[in-house]
Amino acid sequence: MGLFYRVVQFILRVLIKFFFRIEIEGKEYLPTKGPAILCSNHTSVFDPIVLGCIVNPRVSFMAKEELFKIPLLNIIIRKLGALPVRRGQGDRKAIKDALRRLKEGGVFGLFPEGTRNKERRKDIKPLKGVGFIAAKSKAMVYPITIQGEYKPFSKVRVIAHKPMVYDKKEYENKFNDPILGFTEEIMASIYEDL
Repeated sequence: MGLFYRVVQFILRVLIKFFFRIEIEGKEYLPTKGPAILCSNHTSVFDPIVLGCIVNPRVSFMAKEELFKIPLLNIIIRKLGALPVRRGQGDRKAIKDALRRLKEGGVFGLFPEGTRNKERRKDIKPLKGVGFIAAKSKAMVYPITIQGEYKPFSKVRVIAHKPMVYDKKEYENKFNDPILGFTEEIMASIYEDL
């Protein structure tokens, strides 16, 4: 892992601890190495920062491609391991890049909602990309719930749930669309504590 990532991670950990009271429940369910997929609800721009700070391995995320068009931000998020994704369509390149990172033993952060869900609505259908990437990579999926508002000095609770793995036979027997079924079970685990 690069020095730039470690330095940024250290600085962000200090800032996060200062500005928010982060409580982590289920630390035993957080990955210590990859390949692994962190899946969380997504209400704020702070969510990927918190996820990247609560585990030691480097966490890569997909970020909307528009962010990569901002010159300085492009350099920073690329150095942090972010991958551009075209939203609203099946972006094969982004999926291939995510699978490659996982094959190399990386940790990848994904938000099944596909975008921020500021209202914390539970009726949003998850995108199948999470299930597809989990099925193709055979990586363990770590569902995480983030509770609370990112207001200065407020409590933010992070709940790590029991890891899940895609079992093709099991999900083919349970669902007409096994990938979507697995993704919905990941979402159900995350939303259980919202």
